Amino acid sequence: MSIHLMFRAPAFLVLALLILAAGMLAFCVAAGTLYYVLRPTTLRIAVGPAGSEDQKLIQLMAQTFAREGSPVRLVPITTEGTQQSIALFAAGKADLAVARGDLNLPADAESVAILRKNVIVLWSAPGLPTKGRK
Repeated sequence: MSIHLMFRAPAFLVLALLILAAGMLAFCVAAGTLYYVLRPTTLRIAVGPAGSEDQKLIQLMAQTFAREGSPVRLVPITTEGTQQSIALFAAGKADLAVARGDLNLPADAESVAILRKNVIVLWSAPGLPTKGRK
């Protein structure tokens, strides 16, 4: 002789479990959406040659952006030189490229920043006569 015990859950317990499951699903969808929307934008930047001032500057910028939790992350792509950086940019393998403005840039390229080295600024007080002038 076998004894079978049957348990029938009350309707309110089934309803509570369904509400709990729906709440967990809503939380997971909201968390996934927030992660997707708030994740940092990653930009690949072609720079070279290795060990150059430009490459060191971009590497420092990438480290600073990551350390400070910036919404933008830079991923440096080290190249053999400016021409290769431009080629990677033109081929779509880099989002940005460090290059001189007098080189053959793609027609759709735009400047993001213009960096100058060895800038000299001369200041003078207005109204003072210059040497040799009377």
